[in-house]
Amino acid sequence: MIITIMSWLLSVAILACIVRLFRGPTVADRIVAIELLTGLVVALIALAGWNAYGLLALDVALGLALVGFLGSVGLALAPQEGAKRSQAQSSTAPRGEHTP
Repeated sequence: MIITIMSWLLSVAILACIVRLFRGPTVADRIVAIELLTGLVVALIALAGWNAYGLLALDVALGLALVGFLGSVGLALAPQEGAKRSQAQSSTAPRGEHTP
């Protein structure tokens, strides 16, 4: 019974994250929603593995957690790279001209 309640609560939280993902006013809100959604899906897979599927589902949950972590690192580094590139382009442009 407790597993059923936990599954329903995780499902409601996943739905709330999906709503935030589509309605988020900024890109940062969407990134946080994706990270939280990944964590909730990992928890749901781990719960299902504990309940029915055994160790295979836990391996899938661990793999998804690693992919989610690498995606978070990539999304965190992307704005920094964009800022570095725009600074490099603006410093090499002649005075009075703007680069697109």
